[in-house]
Amino acid sequence: PPPVPRPSDLIPQRILPSLQPKSANAEFEAQVKAAVASLLADFSRMFGSTPLDEAGDAAAREQRRRQLLYDLNNSGAYFSLKEKLKKAVVRIVRESFHKTDESHMPDGAEADQLYSELYVHLVRLAHMALHDIFYPKPQAEQGTLAMRSASAVAQAMGGATEAPGG
Repeated sequence: PPPVPRPSDLIPQRILPSLQPKSANAEFEAQVKAAVASLLADFSRMFGSTPLDEAGDAAAREQRRRQLLYDLNNSGAYFSLKEKLKKAVVRIVRESFHKTDESHMPDGAEADQLYSELYVHLVRLAHMALHDIFYPKPQAEQGTLAMRSASAVAQAMGGATEAPGG
């Protein structure tokens, strides 16, 4: 008799979506990077690759800014970006600040302190994400950092007495 096919032969393997980042901070940084990529794509679609020079007219810059904001609001892109970032911020509040629901939220001066700390934390993460986008580390430097960290781990574990290459 012919062999009976296995279920894996009949059902194609599905490609799993990328897994959720391990931490809320990593998720927020990923969302900021995706938002920047989306905004840059919208900007280049609207205005092409003709940037205003440094001595450009302030009124022309303001007109471009208003046109971009108008387009983002009308297309729903702003709302979409805001909702994605909101989910990441809620996760940060739950994980980093240990606030799970509104009934346990402080009021008055405690709430102001929480909002201040959250603002500073989010701005720091956003700056890190923007820095990674606009000032990426060279590949050689990344390899050197990886080698240094691996040699530090090996030294800490007692596996090596001297780091390779120096």
